[in-house]
Amino acid sequence: MLRSVALTALIGSLPILLLALGGPPLFEFALGREWAESGTYIRTMAPMFVAQFAMYPISQTLKVLERPGLQLVFDASRLALGVGSLAVAAWLGAEPVTAVLVYSIGMTLSYCVYLALALHALALRAARG
Repeated sequence: MLRSVALTALIGSLPILLLALGGPPLFEFALGREWAESGTYIRTMAPMFVAQFAMYPISQTLKVLERPGLQLVFDASRLALGVGSLAVAAWLGAEPVTAVLVYSIGMTLSYCVYLALALHALALRAARG
């Protein structure tokens, strides 16, 4: 499982890295001046996109292992984290790019938590035989 996650992360990181490195100038060139700021947001969200892409091959692990309760807790927690991070950023009056950064960090961490949950669930299944 870790091999597929690492390989997918490597493959997914290449185009995302190009977009992030190109940033505002790339977006301005490709889409026009009014889109330049989008490059900043891509840079901010790049780690989240790589993590999301990397986790895709194992995203159904908890369902396949018949752990719907654990999947539900994870999904509800992730929803609360996403909404909560944006709500807190708005409440604090953070700039939009800061709010997106906080959201991106939270979602990146959630993908790491999912990997840990999937590995734990697989270890429990293997121990049971």
